Amino acid sequence: REEMAFLSQVFQANLLVIDASGRVQHWRGKDRDFPRDTIVTGEDIRQVLAGRTIQREGPHPSFEGVRFLWVGVPIWREGEVIGAILVYAPLAPLEARIRGLGLTFFLALLSGALLAGALSFFLSRHFTKRLVAMERAAEAMARGDYSARVEVEGQDEVASLAFSLNQLAGELEKRWQNCRGRM
Repeated sequence: REEMAFLSQVFQANLLVIDASGRVQHWRGKDRDFPRDTIVTGEDIRQVLAGRTIQREGPHPSFEGVRFLWVGVPIWREGEVIGAILVYAPLAPLEARIRGLGLTFFLALLSGALLAGALSFFLSRHFTKRLVAMERAAEAMARGDYSARVEVEGQDEVASLAFSLNQLAGELEKRWQNCRGRM
């Protein structure tokens, strides 16, 4: 009964539990009153009590002017239908919840994309700044300035490259000085 109350409240639905003769055993909802032992009839009830699950959408004959989603599920025991659970939920609140979830999903997706973009921007700037400094040092060495060095920051691949570039610059500077000393 607590589960039925919860489902009824969350989905603003009417929930009926009926026995094999169509008598209401339990009802929870707000759109219509179904006192215990009221007999409910109709083609949908006959189908569910015959063992078929039904689901329909649209105007329901018992609820004038309101579009509903209704589902009927047979209750089985030892191979025999002993009753059914019927759920009648107006579509307007369900559609509103779905729209709300769609908006929430869109905002979460947009926030994630913006966060990923900002993070990518700052990370790329961090790496690009270090790579530009190495490019300038390499260009200086190409012009013959072997004293050019770059600052080694961190312990990642870019820092390893900076360290190697500095070693190269040091070796080139040493060899250049040796060559100049021999001349």
